[in-house]
Amino acid sequence: MSETTALYYFAIGGTGALSVEPLVHLCAAGLGPPSLRVVMIDADGASPSVERALEIVKQYQRVREAFGRPAQGFFRTDIHPVRQELVHWSPIGKENPGADGGNTTLAAYVTETRMAGSLADVRLLFDLLYSEQQQGEALREGFRGNPAIGSILLNGLKDAALMADIRKGAEGDTAKAFFATGSIFGGTGAAGLPVIANLLHPERDESEPDGAWKQRQAGFRARMGAALVTPYFSLRPAPNDATTRGRLHPDSSSFLRNTRAALPTYVRGRTGYGSIYVIGDSRSLPHQRRLYSAGGKEQRNDPHAVELYAALAALHFAAKRPAAVEEPVFQYTRVTGLAPGWSDVPLEGRARLELQSLLVASNFFLQYFGATRDDVAERALIRELNTLPWPGHVELGAGFVREHREALNTLGAYFAELWGYLFALQNAPTAQQTRMALVRFGDGGGTRASTPARYPFSDPEPAFTLPAVDATLPGLGEAVALRQNVDFFRWFNRVRDRDPRGIAGFLHYLHAASVDYVRDNTRGTS
Repeated sequence: MSETTALYYFAIGGTGALSVEPLVHLCAAGLGPPSLRVVMIDADGASPSVERALEIVKQYQRVREAFGRPAQGFFRTDIHPVRQELVHWSPIGKENPGADGGNTTLAAYVTETRMAGSLADVRLLFDLLYSEQQQGEALREGFRGNPAIGSILLNGLKDAALMADIRKGAEGDTAKAFFATGSIFGGTGAAGLPVIANLLHPERDESEPDGAWKQRQAGFRARMGAALVTPYFSLRPAPNDATTRGRLHPDSSSFLRNTRAALPTYVRGRTGYGSIYVIGDSRSLPHQRRLYSAGGKEQRNDPHAVELYAALAALHFAAKRPAAVEEPVFQYTRVTGLAPGWSDVPLEGRARLELQSLLVASNFFLQYFGATRDDVAERALIRELNTLPWPGHVELGAGFVREHREALNTLGAYFAELWGYLFALQNAPTAQQTRMALVRFGDGGGTRASTPARYPFSDPEPAFTLPAVDATLPGLGEAVALRQNVDFFRWFNRVRDRDPRGIAGFLHYLHAASVDYVRDNTRGTS
């Protein structure tokens, strides 16, 4: 195995964007590499999935800044960059000549940038390969299930500034690894996955001997991984109205056919990926997503277990990738039943403990401190915290809830988003025959939280009740139950580290106490 200090994560298309949120949450648990760079590739810049992914990354970064950029425990991964132009690339954006700010068509793009002058005769071949409808489709909402369109436009990535920046240090630093996630049954993902691998691979020097070139290729291939997402939902028929009539539409009946056509490319080693994770959900495939939308701001999707497994695949690759690979290696795990639980999560002992600890810590924080708090609540907290020894251990004092209000609100906002994600992941009733069973929402703790508005599930279920802290996980609390939430500070008082101090020390204590609490109460969760 090779060490990964920096992982470049390419989230391609809608499915790729949906995998960013669980990836960020896993990093919040401390499961990510030291450095993570997220690059989203999607023509549909108005997609709520892209917007939510960008916002979750920003919220994560705000927490790290507020708590001193921790190097251990929760939020230890440095996710960057901050600027949106280095996070999201669109093949029809302003960086691409002929794209016209996202209002282009395939015909306009190809004519303006590829078929000028001596290449005009290629027009005949273009007309043979692409129908009039494909050529004339406005692409501001993506490729609408047509990877053939994306195969042309996505090659513009080779001239993008962010790709030049990534390639600059890719070949020389073997601690950098690259992982791409996308669907192989839709439009952008199916078109983009092969392109990413080809653009990143090094070129052969003319004087390089065959043996040296083969060895260098095998070393670089080992640094390339991908999650190929197979069909895991169906779409409702497109409405026959003025907004959809005459336009291209993704067709669920073609999903399996598209997958069958795409898989040989990867199975036969025709891409540069060394580790390949094939992820799908046949049980959920027949179930239609709640809302129909081929793209744009109306394309709201509930989270699905498949996207979580794609994020887990990326972190497994970062931790377990081989040193050299000549042929692609396929990875798999087994998931059983309609409600996969902790035994179905492919994490080993310590990693599983860290993720469970984040769920307990975030629940406790929301139940005790609240996502936000008013003056009355602050005064009550200060009175109670004055009776506890642990704030003095890190030189905070009970008044930290007032002095560091902004930092605590930042952490509370992130934890509220995490629990909104968990609630929708486990309870969204459509397009998700397979639902995760990681936390116990049936055992309410009294605190209410909001379901994120970008999920369709938020329409019928705008808010939900958090489980009791000692009922967060299946089996939790059977060994040591909590009479009231303040009892959780018993595990804070057991932590004896004096560094870091201040508000950074609070996050450290929250992590250490939660790990000890879960370790003391893990019966039934493994």
